[in-house]
Amino acid sequence: MTVMLDAMMLGYSRSQRCMSQVERQIDQMVKFIKQEAEEKANEISVSAEEVRVLLYRAAKLVQHRALSACPKQL
Repeated sequence: MTVMLDAMMLGYSRSQRCMSQVERQIDQMVKFIKQEAEEKANEISVSAEEVRVLLYRAAKLVQHRALSACPKQL
């Protein structure tokens, strides 16, 4: 009977270790995914800022060209 209980406890212990290992692996994957998401969000933010600057410059250029095309009044 005790051999059977020991075997059951040993199986439980192994099962606990496997679950602990699985939990660690899941934690590592979650950390990796979060880090990748943060990096991608940063890249998007940088790209958005670059687009904003380009749009501002384009608007200024259009404005400058429009003013240059108007005949000057004396």
